[in-house]
Amino acid sequence: MTLSDTIDEALAWRLRLTADALRAASTLDTLATGLTLIAAAGIGAALWHPVHVYTIAFLAAQVVLGLVAKWTAVRVRFDAQVFAALADAVQHSGFRLEHLDRALRGVGMLAADKEGRDWDTRCQGALGLMRSLGRLTLAQGLLFVLAAGTIALH
Repeated sequence: MTLSDTIDEALAWRLRLTADALRAASTLDTLATGLTLIAAAGIGAALWHPVHVYTIAFLAAQVVLGLVAKWTAVRVRFDAQVFAALADAVQHSGFRLEHLDRALRGVGMLAADKEGRDWDTRCQGALGLMRSLGRLTLAQGLLFVLAAGTIALH
């Protein structure tokens, strides 16, 4: 085993761990989707049963955040699949950053200012996207509590 093999093995593990963490975010996606559907149903129910204007505002904000969360979840899911494939490619064929940048540029998915970032920066960026999904879902949950509170107090 050469030093290069050891580096590729360690990198493959970092990429695989990143992919696994991103896949775990599917629970957040499920929760965000549920909260979005509940809010949409609440808005629909408000057509037949009048509620306070704040309730509608909280539910509408919850739906908007849910749509942003859904887009973020799609990105997280895509990144999870890419990182899993990268882990295998790095470990088995010596895949390098230049190859990834060339492929992403080829399909129009890489901005010029993002080219040449190292593996760890890319992993941290993907995990940051997952944390954003968590924050969006948390904000949805808080809006749900606020909407329920306004219904209970009304």
